[in-house]
Amino acid sequence: MAHYSGDYASATTGGQVVYESRLELARLLLADFDPPVCGIYAQPLRMVARIDGKVRSHVPDFLAP
Repeated sequence: MAHYSGDYASATTGGQVVYESRLELARLLLADFDPPVCGIYAQPLRMVARIDGKVRSHVPDFLAP
């Protein structure tokens, strides 16, 4: 399976933002041209929660405040 990862030169951040797929790149483009977005962070944190007695974790692709 081919991977389409790379760096995107973001106007919002003034730097590079890493993406791992074409879908992530498409969402990144939308966020970059959305006026209320003031920053874009790739894989910014790891969320951990206990659900039904099991520990679950997730790393979101982007954070765009």
